[in-house]
Amino acid sequence: MADDFELELELDYEQELDEAGLEVGAEEQAKAKKAKEATFTSIAWPLFDEVIAEAKAAAGGYSNPWQLVDGVPTFVIDESVLTKLLSVPLAIKGVPTRSGVLADALDVWTAYELRRAGFEPNAVWPRESNPRVLPVPVGNLLESKDILKATKDALRERIDGRSSVQGVAGSEARILGKLYEKQVDAGMSRWETGPEILISTKRMDGSYGKNLANRAEESYGDAKNLRLRYPLAAFGFIFALRSDVLTVTPSGARGVVDRLTKLEREHDAYDATCMILMEYDKPRSFPEKPTIGDLASISLSLRWDAMPRHIDPNSFFTKMVRRVLEVTPESYHPEARERLKTVEPDELPTA
Repeated sequence: MADDFELELELDYEQELDEAGLEVGAEEQAKAKKAKEATFTSIAWPLFDEVIAEAKAAAGGYSNPWQLVDGVPTFVIDESVLTKLLSVPLAIKGVPTRSGVLADALDVWTAYELRRAGFEPNAVWPRESNPRVLPVPVGNLLESKDILKATKDALRERIDGRSSVQGVAGSEARILGKLYEKQVDAGMSRWETGPEILISTKRMDGSYGKNLANRAEESYGDAKNLRLRYPLAAFGFIFALRSDVLTVTPSGARGVVDRLTKLEREHDAYDATCMILMEYDKPRSFPEKPTIGDLASISLSLRWDAMPRHIDPNSFFTKMVRRVLEVTPESYHPEARERLKTVEPDELPTA
């Protein structure tokens, strides 16, 4: 995604410079691109965090996602949170259709749903505050009741709020596969288990063309590289598209469904794949600093009628959570198991 994103940013900034009558070299353009993206990020992430905080406050924590749908235990996503998060980049003026903050919205939502599943919050990334990736023991230490407040405050001062801390925390998770290292958008890992969930996210709001097929194809190699080193981990791939893809390139949309379905069938690829179709109208005006209230003007919704049920968001998380619980001992992930039991009592004998 990075190469296409940088190309689009380059074109955007070249246009801005032409309009301003300026001529600058490649190095200056690169700096301008990074500065622009940093601005988008600085606006988007506080809004992402606010959306999550608002949802948790309304539910009194992480709501239980499990429901009986047509008599079948199903993980039901928090659609309101997803649509708000997906709307955040659209409310920021000047964000290109391949900006990193578009996909960041998916990463934040994915991590939120994994926490709703009952998985340990500190083991899931991206975290709900900076640094977005932090070893579980460090996160637990910051919350421990067994150390002095002054010591915790000193640690927080050095860690909390910073995008990265050399040798301790970072802004992204990089996982070594069999052949090469790969940045993983969202997931869950602990020292005792290694990576248990590895999820790749992609989002396209336009400029489909050949990129539509490339996104699904390149994800196969990434999954295989990581799967060979972590065969028991749950691997997932989420692809979000604007619903106009159905009319702009119907064959391309069908191709995405076909590829996602086949990627899930491969034993060395993904345990679950997901297609999200977003329908929205771009805002005609943009506030300088958008708020959660501004997101409603975008009226983004999901096209459930056009998302095949076997690769829709509910199906995706149902499969992913079950995969993790099936390959770990009963003593692992107790909260996730308890939440599932509310709709699927276990069959173990009781005393």
